[in-house]
Amino acid sequence: MPCRLDVPQNLMFGKWKYEKPDGSPVFIAFRSSTKKSVQYDDVPEYKDRLSLSENYTLSISNARISDEKRFVCMLVTEDNVFEAPTIVKVFRSPTRFRFDHVGAGACRCAQAFRSLHAAKLLKGLVPERTGTQLPAFDVRVDVSSLPRALLCCSTALPDAELEPLLLRELSVRRPKAPIRPMPPGQSQHSEEQPSKPEIVSKAPFLETEQLKKLGDCISKDSYPEGNITWYRSGRVLQPLEGVVDIVIKKEMDPVTQLYTMTSSLEYKTTKADIQMPFTCSVTYYGPSGQKTVYSEQAVFDIYYPTEQVTIQVLPPRSAIKEGDNITLKCLGNGNPPPEEFFFYLPGQPEGIRSSNTYTLTDVRRNATGDYRCSLTDKKSMIASTSITVHYLDLSLNPSGEVTKQIGDALPVSCTISASRNATVVWMKDNTRLKSSPSFSSLQYQDAGNYVCETALQEVEGLKKRESLTLIVEGKPQIRMTKIIDPRGLSKTVICHVEGFPKPAIQWTITGSGSVINQASIRLLVTCCTWSNMGIYLDLNLSIPEHDEADKISDENREKVNDQAKLIVGIVVGLLLAALVAGVVYWLYMKKSK
Repeated sequence: MPCRLDVPQNLMFGKWKYEKPDGSPVFIAFRSSTKKSVQYDDVPEYKDRLSLSENYTLSISNARISDEKRFVCMLVTEDNVFEAPTIVKVFRSPTRFRFDHVGAGACRCAQAFRSLHAAKLLKGLVPERTGTQLPAFDVRVDVSSLPRALLCCSTALPDAELEPLLLRELSVRRPKAPIRPMPPGQSQHSEEQPSKPEIVSKAPFLETEQLKKLGDCISKDSYPEGNITWYRSGRVLQPLEGVVDIVIKKEMDPVTQLYTMTSSLEYKTTKADIQMPFTCSVTYYGPSGQKTVYSEQAVFDIYYPTEQVTIQVLPPRSAIKEGDNITLKCLGNGNPPPEEFFFYLPGQPEGIRSSNTYTLTDVRRNATGDYRCSLTDKKSMIASTSITVHYLDLSLNPSGEVTKQIGDALPVSCTISASRNATVVWMKDNTRLKSSPSFSSLQYQDAGNYVCETALQEVEGLKKRESLTLIVEGKPQIRMTKIIDPRGLSKTVICHVEGFPKPAIQWTITGSGSVINQASIRLLVTCCTWSNMGIYLDLNLSIPEHDEADKISDENREKVNDQAKLIVGIVVGLLLAALVAGVVYWLYMKKSK
């Protein structure tokens, strides 16, 4: 509906409204001249049906009987409001007809009305006249509820009188093209066009190698009747016994004399028909020639049996290790796919019925083997896969905390058992060793924390390690060295002691027991050490006034050894005395009770 107003330059906005039977307005659309925005009022019956263009033309989609109203276009300026009304007439199942001329002074309505009442109405509105040529033009009238009858009129009116008469009384809408008189002796035929065909009663699915009804193609209200054709992916389907069967049914409405054409298609499908579109068309003939109207495409779900079974291991991974969880999934390539399968585990001849998945938890090395699955109704259709569960065992002997005496031998072995070749690394106190440790005679420096570590490089996360804490115990070992100042002013004596547990060290002057605090001409210095092993050792060193060789003479060594023996004897004697005293005290206490 165009707004039949000239748009003023100072326009603020435009609006459309319609009038209720009581004359009250209902606003339905608004467009600003500056913002170029459109707003539609909340009127339920026009929700999502309105469109207002920039030139304020209002369009209503999906026309209804209730749209027959008086609409008003309003253009608003700062100082004025302009209005232009439009009366809308709505018709159901509109048909098209023309007035035909058979010589001057005579007219014939070639399109049938559906009521004698309508014929009488028109005849009553057109006075009988002769010798006047009736102009030809297109009109549309509401004849949906009236029976069909042929109307002929033998009179005509001039353009100026006939056109407004029909527009006012029969709600006839004049075409956009100007009305031109038909030349005498020529006739304009009327034709009714069929509606767009539609595929109905569609099969929910088609099965391969079975002749099954695909659907019905229906073309309604065609006049004259049309011809229906079926297509597969744009190619015409011709009847073929056992493959394509087409049945045509034609029905004519006794009231409207319009035809409804129904074409039923039975089709034997194959897998090649997957995702193939099927359509139908109706072809009709008229004065302007042959025309064809096509339906919407229809794609059908094609059912076909399973021809191959596959098995998968989930989740996908390069290797499986002990402790993993794995899921077997069986798939069939049919449509619809199979929902149940038999799963066969290694060493088990009988299958386990399950859905398309079967889960194994915390797998062990004995789960290695071939796994199979098959259809429940066709066990010969089977798929298999091989699974290897990787494992890694490590045994360290000895392990944990081990205490040995100095000089002892200690064999150490790290044994590996794995599904593949494993790498072995030895560490001592976080330092990598070049080879495996071997102890034929333990020394103090052999003590430490040893770790044997192994891994499978091909299997992520599969590694093992064991540790050995080696403790080497023994009597303290002592040696002394001295360093002479180059200027000869001082001498430094160093006492080196090795032992475990950690020994204590004390320096004394031989014979006095005091700590050295001053230089003398010749001193005999004793370095004494002891530990909870109960061993005491002394090493005497004579420091002459002048420089002497750093090495201890044989005589001094003998003296050192004699003194060491003496001290050991004294200590042992004291221990025995303490032991005897303890026994005597225990006997005394026992008797006193």
